[in-house]
Amino acid sequence: MNLRTIFWLFIVTGCLLAPVAKAQSASFNFDGYMTSSDSYDDANKKAVYFYNGHEPQAYGTADNPIYQTYLRWGVGTDSSETSGTEYFFLYVETPIEVKNMIWGNAVTADDIAEYDVHYSNHHSDDPDMDFGQATGSEYVQLVESFTTTTDKKGKTKTEVVEVLKTKLKDNSGTSATGQLDVKSSLDYLLANGATEADSNAGTINSREIGMAFEYKFDLDAAQGLELVNSVEIIEYHLSPERGLDPTQVLVPEPSSSLFIGLVGVISLLRRKR
Repeated sequence: MNLRTIFWLFIVTGCLLAPVAKAQSASFNFDGYMTSSDSYDDANKKAVYFYNGHEPQAYGTADNPIYQTYLRWGVGTDSSETSGTEYFFLYVETPIEVKNMIWGNAVTADDIAEYDVHYSNHHSDDPDMDFGQATGSEYVQLVESFTTTTDKKGKTKTEVVEVLKTKLKDNSGTSATGQLDVKSSLDYLLANGATEADSNAGTINSREIGMAFEYKFDLDAAQGLELVNSVEIIEYHLSPERGLDPTQVLVPEPSSSLFIGLVGVISLLRRKR
């Protein structure tokens, strides 16, 4: 074997093994909120439209959405464990302009004014933004398909086929295949010192935290990627919702699809060994 052949074998092998090394070294702080310590790669995200199922006119409707957010995912270990077991992680968060995690003593008059923009459309009072109101009825629902009908009075009804659904207050709801656990940004704040009286009582500025959900699955990349690809739209239940206009999420570059395939192939090969 000549030197040129050895050189190119070295280059090709390095390119093939680089994603494997990256996947093997990935780690996630499974705590309900994405930070720089988590290995959610920018290549592993999908732009998805969302709407508010509580009052659809606030941020568009299922059949006429306005804004997008990201589904993010990755394969790696849970940093709280020492076993080295790898999982498939999935993460979704509202844009901060749509819902931030403030309640109680942390709420200011300006916050009330922001949350009252849409709230006053269907309530006769102002939002008080205590713990119960800020977290009690909120949920996320990843939707595979939906149908919209309008009755004789002009009222619209949306029926959905869900992938999964999670309530903010207690993480209850419906689970997807292989789902082991779920945590939210509410869990994250309470674990860092927030109280039911004051979302800012701890070490985290809750005003900068969106409503987020983090899921941990058995490492079955084919199922995980199938789940991601099946999500057509996201339904949030926001009552109240913040009255600001979110920044439009750009559609990811086509190269992300290649990375999705690589993660799937790598994980499948690893499981067959």
